[in-house]
Amino acid sequence: MQKPGIRLLIILLAVSIITGLLSVGIHAALGNNRIGADFYFFWTASRAAFIEGQSPYSPEVTAQIQQGIYGRSAEPSEDQMIFAYPAHSLLLVGPLAWLPFDWAQALWMALGIIGLVLLPLVLFPRAPLWVRLSLILYYPVAFALILGNFNLPVMLALLVFWSRFTIRESHPASAEQISLGFLLSIATIKPQLVWAFVLLAVLLAFRRRTYILLGSFAGFTLLFLLIPFTFIPNWAGEWLAQIQYYTTFEHAGGDTVQVMLLQFLSLIGLNGWAATAIAGLTGLAGLIGLLCLVFRKSSRPAAPLIALGLAGLLIYVLHPSGLSYEQLAMILPMFIWAALRGAPRPAVLFFWLGGLLLSWGVFSLARSLGQNWILYLPPTLWTLAWWLWLLLARRRPAQT
Repeated sequence: MQKPGIRLLIILLAVSIITGLLSVGIHAALGNNRIGADFYFFWTASRAAFIEGQSPYSPEVTAQIQQGIYGRSAEPSEDQMIFAYPAHSLLLVGPLAWLPFDWAQALWMALGIIGLVLLPLVLFPRAPLWVRLSLILYYPVAFALILGNFNLPVMLALLVFWSRFTIRESHPASAEQISLGFLLSIATIKPQLVWAFVLLAVLLAFRRRTYILLGSFAGFTLLFLLIPFTFIPNWAGEWLAQIQYYTTFEHAGGDTVQVMLLQFLSLIGLNGWAATAIAGLTGLAGLIGLLCLVFRKSSRPAAPLIALGLAGLLIYVLHPSGLSYEQLAMILPMFIWAALRGAPRPAVLFFWLGGLLLSWGVFSLARSLGQNWILYLPPTLWTLAWWLWLLLARRRPAQT
């Protein structure tokens, strides 16, 4: 019988070989074609910070990104392609900065594919195989994978976190709590995508008295925020300036920086103070709902899963823009529910498989009609219907 350490080394070696072979295959298929536009942001910014000694927020780096994506400088009416992410996000892609873009792109995509296939298989061994292998087939997930968008590694980190902490009832050991805190801190590279997930995780950690996890999360987050000051001394101020500038121009696909719920309300003619009030009340009601689900006195263990679904909905409807890959915030909770051993199979077929088909249906319809809202509103309503069903079903959840 093999020792656990040897078995782990064999697994890591096998994954490394598969990743390498997959990278070679992707590189051969793509050649010099640059399809990972979102990844190009981070690769260029990483090279500037780690190799060229420049600030990734500088106009010079913005010009490099525009030249790489447009082949020219951006017009005033176009997306300016600025790097507007916290500097510690560069730590995730930093090792790839020394590779040529074509190989860095291929390796990044290979890692995404491996994560989307391997993690569901490992984390949910009792779930139906088709459920575990279907996550990568959702249009927003595939879109994020092709673009090299950073929503994907963030959501994969949170997938591991929720499956190992929130959904199960057992208390994690100290070493595992440290690891979970590390994973949660990684999510902070996309604050607009994970704020409600992080809030829910912190509330549940207090409720379950997993203080080592809280300390680990706080410590790693502080460390990640401090490290970039060693190579970008004024990164916090520059980042905030970039965010302010980010709100002033049109973005890819014709989207503007506006909370998604306000965009939805404008479709029915609600604008101005009335729409703003509805959005504010929705956010307040959602936060109160999270608190009630976490801290109410109840023996019902489904509350964390219901709260997770609510957090995903809050993130998306209050998100400042709405490209399809932002819908990963809604897909993640539904996938975890679908992968649980006791999730009702008819409901899984209806909501999870139906959501997968819907994701491609709205993509095709939006392209044919030239109406972007079709990409965003139907999946939101579908997720809301699933969450309401989950809230009202009052079934006992299964364990992973």
